[in-house]
Amino acid sequence: MALQVSLTSLQQESCTEWILTDSTGTYSASNTDGWSTVASGGGNLVINNGSVTYAELIVTFPSGSSVTIDIIDNWADLTGLATVAFDTGTDPGDLSFTLTEDILGAAIADGIYTITYQVGDSTTYAASTLKSTITYTYALYCLIECCIEQRLAQVPDYYTCEECTNDFLNITMILWTLLQSLKMAACTASTTKFETILETLQDACESANCNCD
Repeated sequence: MALQVSLTSLQQESCTEWILTDSTGTYSASNTDGWSTVASGGGNLVINNGSVTYAELIVTFPSGSSVTIDIIDNWADLTGLATVAFDTGTDPGDLSFTLTEDILGAAIADGIYTITYQVGDSTTYAASTLKSTITYTYALYCLIECCIEQRLAQVPDYYTCEECTNDFLNITMILWTLLQSLKMAACTASTTKFETILETLQDACESANCNCD
């Protein structure tokens, strides 16, 4: 088997950082498409001896625009590691990339993103002999979730208000229910449904003065 890179995704609660973790693993008899290392061998692209000379993340935003991030050039900012990129000290089990507004050149807005992760042993992917690529679609909703959770936190204050209890609680329940629908759409990779629900939620939160800033 040849190397097959893979990623897992986690957006921090602050909504300002998006962490992509390389989940490829190390080559072994039970993981023959994992990264080779100097110690493991295996014949795949070696992660820790300078063999990886091309590595990129291509991020496509909900707007359709995209940015290409050179992992090697941005190694320290992306990984937080003091080691040389893909050289001694690079561990397949401890490699993650933190995307921020500074690195992306844009804020991490809610919506549908695609991420292409590709590595190789030449100056470009096409020119590489040993190489691997994978593309994921991610649905992010951290900002709208935070907004609705802020509203939920106010429920105890409004619950004792005889004149405003019903309206506030009813609207909050509608928003919370829509949020659950949004999460289900994200889990089922229903991008059209996700975008429709997200737009509905954003409009509803604006009308309800959720103070999402």
